[in-house]
Amino acid sequence: MDSTGFDFHAIDDRIMVVGMEAHASVDRITSLTTELESAAALGDIGRIKYLADFLLTARDLPDFPALAGSALNFAIDRGRIPMVEYLLAAGTVPHSSHAKIATKAGDCRALDVLHQYGWDINEPLSWNVPPPLW
Repeated sequence: MDSTGFDFHAIDDRIMVVGMEAHASVDRITSLTTELESAAALGDIGRIKYLADFLLTARDLPDFPALAGSALNFAIDRGRIPMVEYLLAAGTVPHSSHAKIATKAGDCRALDVLHQYGWDINEPLSWNVPPPLW
């Protein structure tokens, strides 16, 4: 406590605890994201469903679609079309980055599924790359 009666050590302790909780949460998110990516790459829909159900009940973690975007990358890259369909049906938002992976892989099936779930086929893949069918 200083001369004003303010306890700076108490603030430092709270910041440290909040920082540790935030770090633990980041570690959990990283671990879950890695698990989602691995399951998507393997085409393990059962594992993806289990993780999605877990995320529905976890109050301190992002929702499933927010974490599944990178898993969608892995599914597209490995040609796991049933997994791509599941992830999109579960709410993962298709993005031009997903279409770019499908285009590089030459996977028209993945492009078709992305289009069915709302990806704009006329959207450029990036600021300097035209749409895939241009």
